[in-house]
Amino acid sequence: MMVRRAALGIAAVVALVTTGCAAARQERPTQGVAPATAPAASAAAGAGTIQPVLVNSELGLGPSRVAVAFLDGEGRVIDNLEVRASFSAPPSSGGASTDVVLEPLRIGEHSSHGGSAGSPLLTVYGATVDFPAPGKWSVLLRLTRGGAELQPIRADLSIVEDLPYPTVGEVIPPTRQTVLRDVGQLSTIDTSPAPDELLHRLTVAEALELGRPLVIGFATPAFCETRMCGPVVEEVLRPLRDRYGEKVEVIHIEPFDVQRARAGDLAPVPAMAEWGLSTEPWVFVVDADGRVAAKFEGPLTFAEVDRVLKALTVRG
Repeated sequence: MMVRRAALGIAAVVALVTTGCAAARQERPTQGVAPATAPAASAAAGAGTIQPVLVNSELGLGPSRVAVAFLDGEGRVIDNLEVRASFSAPPSSGGASTDVVLEPLRIGEHSSHGGSAGSPLLTVYGATVDFPAPGKWSVLLRLTRGGAELQPIRADLSIVEDLPYPTVGEVIPPTRQTVLRDVGQLSTIDTSPAPDELLHRLTVAEALELGRPLVIGFATPAFCETRMCGPVVEEVLRPLRDRYGEKVEVIHIEPFDVQRARAGDLAPVPAMAEWGLSTEPWVFVVDADGRVAAKFEGPLTFAEVDRVLKALTVRG
């Protein structure tokens, strides 16, 4: 199976539910697809309910971008919340708490795939949180909507010691994925409506030899069938390439073999296994030494990646 689930403990009030783009494709009976986990409970919010959905498939030691979506009782994404979160370490490691504001990340406001009149396709709430100890953490979500405080939501989540994919500070694999010169048509390795050859000119291995920051995005414009993906190529990768030009190498890798996917078989490309990825989309920001500076799972915004790249390019 392609999808690897996070280990999340369910608290008395609500369970955080993990989801990945691959996880939501239960309509397609293909390799690497698992049904999405169903919510276990909901928190009351006036006359309705609010269900938090954890976008991350799993969380490990060190800094991670934690992203949460909130659904109402009819499964609609809520985009007008203010969210504060307190993450508490296991008692065995001291039980220290980290308080953060989860920033509203409006996905797809400028996308051709939806979001009319500047409205987002999806809003998730995210922040970078450092997890210095493994084990069962607790999280308290404090929500405000229209100036009114809602019922807090409590949940547990497991922080694992070892992750299968490259994490912050680790060297990335020197992947030699299929690029433009290897194929007759760009559409065989890119499912974008108008594929961009500049995102497929170099392998990861070749880009590492340049000694400059990289952005590597595992995303599929055509075979993403859930709101937990977002238009990563259109709204993140291409704009980053346009902004940074020769200062940063931006690479797009389709997570599925395009020809097989068009025939109904979502078979992961070898790079997914090489990177230890079991969901998509993923975006990795890599410094000039080939080490991960930041990683983003699920929907993300241009601004999130741009902040990291600004620091890397100034430092360089």
